Amino acid sequence: MPSKSSTPLDSLSAAERYQELSTRQVAKYVGLESTSTVWSYVKEGKLPKPRYIKPHQPLWRLGEVLEHTHGLMTTYDEAPRGFIGDQELQETKSSKSPGSAADKVRERLFGKK
Repeated sequence: MPSKSSTPLDSLSAAERYQELSTRQVAKYVGLESTSTVWSYVKEGKLPKPRYIKPHQPLWRLGEVLEHTHGLMTTYDEAPRGFIGDQELQETKSSKSPGSAADKVRERLFGKK
């Protein structure tokens, strides 16, 4: 089992670290369906900026992508998560009052009385 301080870069060879990826390859690696989302992620700082060896041909290095995304994922994994409806669901369960099905439908459509 890898230690907590190890990164995905530790398992790559020097040649693999400098492997160049196209926009489609980065999208596939990150798990995106659209290449336009890759550019949104670059703008937001979720992905590193590409290098341009030729005009209009952006390239990312695999090592840089791994290093950048690994830092973001470790902070994501440590953050507590839950969906937005958790609190509302708990409140609804605790404050259930007996009522007919018609009352429940009216409440959903028109709000509480």
